[in-house]
Amino acid sequence: MRKRKRFLSAMGIMMAFLFLVPSTIGAATLFPDLERVPWAEEEIIYLHEEEVVNGLPDGTFGVSDHIRRADAALMLARAKHLDTENVASPSSFPDVKEDAYYFKAVQAAVDAGYLNGYPDGTFGPNDTLTRAQMAKIIAVAFDYTEVNGSYFDDISGNWAKKYINAIAANGISNGTDSGGFEPANNISRAGFSVMLARGMNDTYKVDAQEISQGPAEDPTEDVIESEKKPDPSEKPSNEKNGYLVLLTYHEIVESSSNQEPWKFYRLAKDFEADMKKIKESGVAVKSYGDALTMLENGEPITEPTIIIQFDDGKMSDYEFAFPILKELDLQASFFITPGRADKGGSIYMSWDHIREIYQYTNDDGERLFEVGAHGQTHTRLGKNEDESYEEWLERLQYELEIPQQEIESHLGFKPNLFALPFGSGYGTEEVHVFSESLHYDVMRGWKVDNHNFTNYDTPNVRFYPVYNNSKIEPAIELAKHGK
Repeated sequence: MRKRKRFLSAMGIMMAFLFLVPSTIGAATLFPDLERVPWAEEEIIYLHEEEVVNGLPDGTFGVSDHIRRADAALMLARAKHLDTENVASPSSFPDVKEDAYYFKAVQAAVDAGYLNGYPDGTFGPNDTLTRAQMAKIIAVAFDYTEVNGSYFDDISGNWAKKYINAIAANGISNGTDSGGFEPANNISRAGFSVMLARGMNDTYKVDAQEISQGPAEDPTEDVIESEKKPDPSEKPSNEKNGYLVLLTYHEIVESSSNQEPWKFYRLAKDFEADMKKIKESGVAVKSYGDALTMLENGEPITEPTIIIQFDDGKMSDYEFAFPILKELDLQASFFITPGRADKGGSIYMSWDHIREIYQYTNDDGERLFEVGAHGQTHTRLGKNEDESYEEWLERLQYELEIPQQEIESHLGFKPNLFALPFGSGYGTEEVHVFSESLHYDVMRGWKVDNHNFTNYDTPNVRFYPVYNNSKIEPAIELAKHGK
């Protein structure tokens, strides 16, 4: 009976996500977090009634979450009543796959002339939307003509200046509390909803701000046909003075008869040498918790940094890695599979081993090690050919939610870090929705750089897997220079 209940929960989550039901209910009943954004309540309720938006699996709207470009395309397609069934094929962008949930919406918006992607030919569906990009989307979709001069002091020379002026002149935006427009900043789900509602319904428009004097038009703007990728230098929180490397190990062994290259093990002597070289390199070693704190505070990752992490929860993590890390006073992250920890044995760590690692403190009383989930049974999270969509959703929820319950039961905290087994399920909307619902701040893929942090765009993150024949020096250089 318990399994049936879990199935209904999974279906309830995804049906709430996939299907829109018009409603005239109040803000608190519709989405409880709307109370945090009274300036956006009416607009979001309006968009919900117009079947343009819906909430997250946890029942909230995610008012403060940065909106992704793919989701903005979905909302735009619904707002403009675009034909998303008879779209052109193949995809206009190499990074928008035809089996992606957002493909039809993106393609329909392209066919309508509302979207045209980046100059390099990509769309960046998982990139967070900047305010400059929002301005172009709204101005083009609602046919607002450009205006000479400059409505905001911080848009001179910006590629999107004419679009920003256009939406300001038409009552869509009057800037931010700073008095400027902040074109390089990301826009939230609530913020984009307000702009879209104003484009759809004049009732929600604001009075245009007085235009400031300035050049009639920047000559470079007319030659820019595509959206500009966010320039990390435009925003202090994205400065690329240093890179964050996700250094990933799987198993540490004393010896091995398999000497073929590219195997998922590291000799203990080589691992110790790796750690000593990192320690001596001057590169900072931090945890995901440290990185998340910086991202939440808007602090730039200006320091070359490495996160040392271990997948699979092998016994060798405890026998070989744990003592070396303690000796060198280095932080690390361990992604474990509760189903394996329940069994223990000689291959995987038991809960006692994991608990000892997690509870360890150095001489300063600081905890060095954090624990994240790696699935409940370490199965691939992509949909199998022989399972129905509903069965897949049920399995996804089990693999993502039960590890939180198990780790909380054994270690006393609910993890917010998740490493996708085999990297499977990375980039799928179903995994993204469940991860947000379960409040995972990290949903890490395999050998992918960006979008491992659920709510943040992280262009200066680099993934570095370690094999038996790997060299550690390139990982250190990667942290310093990004290549």
